[in-house]
Amino acid sequence: MLMLTSTIGVFAQSTLVATLNHNDTISVFYGIDALVSAYSASKSGDVITLSSGGFNAPSTINKRVTIRGAGMERDTVNNVAPTILIGSFNIYSYEGTSTNSHLTMEGIWHDGTIFYGYSSSPYYGLEQAQFVKCRFNVFKSNTSTLFYLNNVKFIQCKIKGITALGNATFVNCYVRAPGKTNTSYKMYYECINCVVYGSLVDTHVNYSTFVNSVLLGNNPLDETNMVYNCVGVYTNSSDTINDLFTNIPVQLNNVCFRKKSAVFDMSTFKANHTDNYSDTDTYQLLDSIRTKYLGNDGKEVGMYGGSLPFNSQTTLPKIKKFTVASKSTADGKLNVEIEVSAPAE
Repeated sequence: MLMLTSTIGVFAQSTLVATLNHNDTISVFYGIDALVSAYSASKSGDVITLSSGGFNAPSTINKRVTIRGAGMERDTVNNVAPTILIGSFNIYSYEGTSTNSHLTMEGIWHDGTIFYGYSSSPYYGLEQAQFVKCRFNVFKSNTSTLFYLNNVKFIQCKIKGITALGNATFVNCYVRAPGKTNTSYKMYYECINCVVYGSLVDTHVNYSTFVNSVLLGNNPLDETNMVYNCVGVYTNSSDTINDLFTNIPVQLNNVCFRKKSAVFDMSTFKANHTDNYSDTDTYQLLDSIRTKYLGNDGKEVGMYGGSLPFNSQTTLPKIKKFTVASKSTADGKLNVEIEVSAPAE
């Protein structure tokens, strides 16, 4: 139990809470716009922590702050609901390499569109950013201008759709329909221990590296990619080609099947509907696949292998309970009591 005492001029009780940590000074904001207010008051390097519930998202996020939610899925052990961002927003970096701070987002569920890049001169892309244990709907370049990602990492995330150029790394993620809309541009994805689902040629995945991953698609991968220790599922049943990797000149220890049921435990992979995604799916492999086809580290391929097996629960404490005294003290302070859950191991 953490006791926080702060001076608050105007207060409206709410279960939606955002705390802003700036140079070890904590400010508290309440209500559906709490994140908007906390972000507006923040400086690069600050940390914003959100309770469970739905918060309006700022229209633009371009400061190198850390935004921590309660999780992208319900924590059934601690009975903590996820943190949801409401509305689409723009995200980009404008501070160059002059700061050591990174934009970091963890434990967030978002069903809108995240547009990256600043579309007015001078143009900015997104760099030095990290997304951990987040669920995103659409992540794509702002308008028709082609912006680039630079040193952007996604770790233990679920992404329904991403259209991006540049240097992006995915570690123990589910990534659906990755690619770009213009074949004239190169992308440099690195997917390590991921499940990648999509029509991999139609979405123009090129110049990318796939390691210890499970790949599904109805066209063979472009020849500019490199693939190592991966399991493929070639889903084009009408095609005489039976190998997702047939065009890849440099590959090692890959194997390809023609049916998802030959690779996945279908009780955990029911996404056969239009958008090929369900929040309830966990994409577990069959035991026969898990034990036979291993990554270069000797562990299973896909989301649950490697050194960071997928786990949706955040590694940070979560706000479980928030209460405020009905009256302030004689010196104008208001007692605030916060119950915080232990972090996941």
